[in-house]
Amino acid sequence: MPVLYNVNGTICGADEPIITPASRIYRYGDGFFESMKLANGHVLHFERHYRRIQRSAMLLGMVLDQRLRQDILLDAILETCKAADARHGRTRLSILRDGNGLYAPETAAVCFIIEVQPWQEPLYAEPEPGIQLGDFTELTKNANYLSLVKTTSALLYVMGGLHARRHGFDDCVVYNDYGRVAETVSCNIFKVDGDKIITPPLSEYCLDGVMRSVVMETAKAYGYEVFEQPIGQNDLIASDEIFLTSAVKGIRSVAKYQGKQFRYGVARMLSDLLNKAIPAPQA
Repeated sequence: MPVLYNVNGTICGADEPIITPASRIYRYGDGFFESMKLANGHVLHFERHYRRIQRSAMLLGMVLDQRLRQDILLDAILETCKAADARHGRTRLSILRDGNGLYAPETAAVCFIIEVQPWQEPLYAEPEPGIQLGDFTELTKNANYLSLVKTTSALLYVMGGLHARRHGFDDCVVYNDYGRVAETVSCNIFKVDGDKIITPPLSEYCLDGVMRSVVMETAKAYGYEVFEQPIGQNDLIASDEIFLTSAVKGIRSVAKYQGKQFRYGVARMLSDLLNKAIPAPQA
């Protein structure tokens, strides 16, 4: 099904130009984005996503104008989904700094692009049989506040994705400047030791993932002990189970890492709970 865009409130197709060579996104990657899951006509966890949008804009020195007020933005996303005839799928909001200037921008104003990619299935995919996880060590995730934001300057993840493809992995662990686990190329990461679930804290410069927070709350409500603490490579290998989380994909279990096979029972249980929490279709 075709991808549809909403550029500053105007619906357009994928074949229509949406940026110019003079734009700051083209020259500097000056912006950030937010990927959200659409299911049964609902944007899942939108309030959490919006809080992260606000934090990202603040950290990058951008001003969200009236068009990007929470209720107005949600209406614009749903309007774009309706134009795309999409009740399930992926929506991506890109917020880009507007105006001229070289490295130092002349304005804090922004423009926005809403992208809708329709899917057929509203549920998160089942986490089994699991993925092959590798390590990406050529580059590390910098220990600064930009690491908490999904910026459009994503070369670290591009290079990590290329590394995974070359070596036959589905995803790869990304490490921080201290040599500890931050996340993977596309997800936050969790390990399971008995009845304990552990994930790196934000102080390890992992992405402040929406699904990360949802899964932590869900696991605690279900009776698991959830800890945020630094994780090394040996800690991952010693785990009973490893799973990854993202707002769009939900939970992905790791079948194999560093030659070790892993189970997926906790990942499957949590994924079932996420699917049961998806709102019913709108009337």
